[in-house]
Amino acid sequence: MADDMLPKNISLRGIHTLQTDMAEAVTKNNISEVSLIIEKHEAKKREEVAQRASVVETPTSDSTSIPFHIIRNILIVIVTLAVLGGAGYGILKIATQKIQEAPVSTKQAQQSQAFLGYDSLKVVAFSAADLQSKQGIKDVLSKDAIANQTGVTSYQTTVPFKQLLFLLSPSMPAEYLRSLGSQDFFGGNQNGNFFILSVDSHELAFAGSLQWERSIGSDLFPLFHITDSSTLSSFEDRIISNKDVRVALTPDSKMLFVYGFYDSRTLVFARNGIVLKEVYEMLQRRNL
Repeated sequence: MADDMLPKNISLRGIHTLQTDMAEAVTKNNISEVSLIIEKHEAKKREEVAQRASVVETPTSDSTSIPFHIIRNILIVIVTLAVLGGAGYGILKIATQKIQEAPVSTKQAQQSQAFLGYDSLKVVAFSAADLQSKQGIKDVLSKDAIANQTGVTSYQTTVPFKQLLFLLSPSMPAEYLRSLGSQDFFGGNQNGNFFILSVDSHELAFAGSLQWERSIGSDLFPLFHITDSSTLSSFEDRIISNKDVRVALTPDSKMLFVYGFYDSRTLVFARNGIVLKEVYEMLQRRNL
């Protein structure tokens, strides 16, 4: 075929590739290949930053909203604390009132121990085992209920004295026990021991004392450190400090102990007449 038969001025477009596009962009826009790579890298970097920001913002937005059950639990705790606080305030108020009232009861207790003045105080402590038998009580009294100083010693027993008296003498008439008042004093001096009882009714106390004489036996001996070999034979009337008294005697008419009414409200038991007279004088000085 002759050359003049071929088409004239045929131009073929090249196939587009990334390389050719980049080359064309560089040629047309005067952009270097390095600039394109940097731009592409920065775009990718911005995309990654945006993704990370979205991940961080999601929990932040969630954390600002507190679930309902947490709010409910917080309210329950607040209400519970309020209730406990109110209860605590009530208990504190009651305790404060009790403390304010305490001086009254304390004063009464001090009056019971301070039926009359004393020079020294001695604790007579009983264990539960000691109180199980009269011998146990006697052992403690013989060891601790002794005045070892001049003047009057007050024995402070760890059980109420009237209870101790009943444990020593369970045959005490019930009417007599009920006639006793709230005050008592157990003490001693160099001449012997004594105890004082207040009475609410002179008539009942006097009649009860006479009835008690029938069965008192050696019940009160441990209070006065009287030996077991002694025997109470009888009671007889005597006068000490111009007052009628009753004296417990041995078969040979020796005095074991004595008791009498200082006044219609005060009954005194003493180891002997000397102690009884001294107690009467102390009570008289107290009432002046």
